[in-house]
Amino acid sequence: MGKPLHPDYIYIDSELLKQRVALHKKSGWLICEDKYPDGKLVSYSPKEIDIFYEAGAQVTMAVHTVKKVLTGEVVSYEQTGGKTNDLEKQSDDSTNISKNDPIVQGELDIY
Repeated sequence: MGKPLHPDYIYIDSELLKQRVALHKKSGWLICEDKYPDGKLVSYSPKEIDIFYEAGAQVTMAVHTVKKVLTGEVVSYEQTGGKTNDLEKQSDDSTNISKNDPIVQGELDIY
């Protein structure tokens, strides 16, 4: 049997992050099950959540992994015209990939 649920949180099974997350009802902080390298739980502040909401974006596993590894705070997210590279669908010819091509839809600044 798992840990009892706390009444101050709303629990969500996130398909995007492949884990259960907890949203604090009063503060708006989103707490994840996985941890930073220092052992603290990965979390998103209300300000970070607003950045994604205002951009019309969602926290993806790629963004989450970067945040987790860098232990930083998301300070901006800008759309890049909807261009997304799907590396699996590109041919084996490496000339199709430019280091200047965006790999994900959007630019993420984490400090």
